[in-house]
Amino acid sequence: MLYDATVIGLGPSGTVAAHRAAARGLRVLGIDPAGPNAPGTIGVWADQIPGWFPDAGIAAEFRPWVIADGVRRRLRSRYVVLAPKWEKRLGGFPVLRGSAPLSKRLPAAHTFISVPESTLSARQLAHGFIITTDREPDAVLMDFSPVPGFGDAPSTFSYRIPLGGGHWLIEETILATTDPPDELLPLLERKCLARMAMLGITGRIAGTEIVDFPLGPGVVPRDRRGGRVHIGGAAGWMHPATGYSVGEVLAATDGMLDRVLAGRRPRPAAWHLNHFLQRRGLAVLLRLSPAQTRRFFSVVLALGEDDLRAYLTGSDPVRTAGVMLRIFLRVAKKAPGTALAVLRAFPRAIAWGARD
Repeated sequence: MLYDATVIGLGPSGTVAAHRAAARGLRVLGIDPAGPNAPGTIGVWADQIPGWFPDAGIAAEFRPWVIADGVRRRLRSRYVVLAPKWEKRLGGFPVLRGSAPLSKRLPAAHTFISVPESTLSARQLAHGFIITTDREPDAVLMDFSPVPGFGDAPSTFSYRIPLGGGHWLIEETILATTDPPDELLPLLERKCLARMAMLGITGRIAGTEIVDFPLGPGVVPRDRRGGRVHIGGAAGWMHPATGYSVGEVLAATDGMLDRVLAGRRPRPAAWHLNHFLQRRGLAVLLRLSPAQTRRFFSVVLALGEDDLRAYLTGSDPVRTAGVMLRIFLRVAKKAPGTALAVLRAFPRAIAWGARD
């Protein structure tokens, strides 16, 4: 065979897989019409950054704040923003700028597919502004504070992070929705501007950022024979209730390659159970009203930091189940009506099949 491995789709997961396979001495071919590519702004936890990641691929590092119900607290965990075009630094393999049929066996012992064959209708949406300012705001991971004149619908949070070089991203986000993006994105733009005015954030607007992506594949593919393995977002590596994915890719790709090259499944059974729980969490979240969503996340953001991180990005099903139970019990104490809505949604969430 011409190659030991081909990688179809060179987004973050495909590019990292191709780079790490090539670092092992494998002959790797990456296939993507755009070449290696990634979204403009990506944030991960600092402890998800592996030792091989280039220092120049990091634009900023800081300890973020979370804000809900008027309560502010600063996390002890450090958060990292990746530098623009960080994926271009991960080479070691030739790139074919084209497309490959997903159903066709390619001339390689292993084929890694990072392109989803179907996607969920649930999406994460955001509209943000990249600004330069002399008066830097606090770095904030999530701020669910209300903005006068916008009510509860839809429930959104503010994401305010440094990008390095004096630039900041100020973004208004809807965590998960099935409503049409063309109706919600203009609202997010107006709300982002209103929040900036409310907080006194001023500066020159250097650009905008639009976020609009599905929260995972409609079907998480089963392992296939013939050396074909789905990875990254195409395999459900994205957290379906929060949208976090690249940190998982950076932290877990080497382990995935170890397993595949040893003839084992790419992810252990515990990972699949954890994804099942997270997927049901998304199903519940989509059935809460905007006001209930805001009350729900006021409880989530008040969790101990380890539990908060387990909810946002965790991969241990026992820990995930325990955190979900603690969230429900605290919601029941603080907002019984929201807890009742969760209970009513839960049977439908459990019955939610492979597709949404």
